[in-house]
Amino acid sequence: RRVRDGSTQTSEIITNDVAAQSVDRQEIEVQTDELYEKQTPYRFVNDKSQELQDFLKRVEPFIHTQLEKNLRSHAFDGYDVNWHEETKTVACVHTLTHADLEPGLNVTGLSWNSTGSTVAVSYGRFDHEDWCTH
Repeated sequence: RRVRDGSTQTSEIITNDVAAQSVDRQEIEVQTDELYEKQTPYRFVNDKSQELQDFLKRVEPFIHTQLEKNLRSHAFDGYDVNWHEETKTVACVHTLTHADLEPGLNVTGLSWNSTGSTVAVSYGRFDHEDWCTH
């Protein structure tokens, strides 16, 4: 059996640090005025093209199926919309916990899917400003 030793060396890495700071500030304000002309909110178009008819025939079954599902959904049962109430407080109605969470970690990100059935949470530390190895 043969064994051979080898080694390599890289050339010196030269670095240079430069700092810059900007002190110029500029502000601008813009205001728009309401348009007082009487305008029709909708303009109806008489479109009897074959392209529109083909499109409607193609998407109608999907839209119909989804509307039927919405009719049977209980997602908003008991929910009463109050369009005029201004709520200025937030209430915690549920707390999620992670049993195996390492002490000292905080939630750094939170996301959920469109139905709210899946929640994704990222954990990390706020007392580090750079990469750490522990």
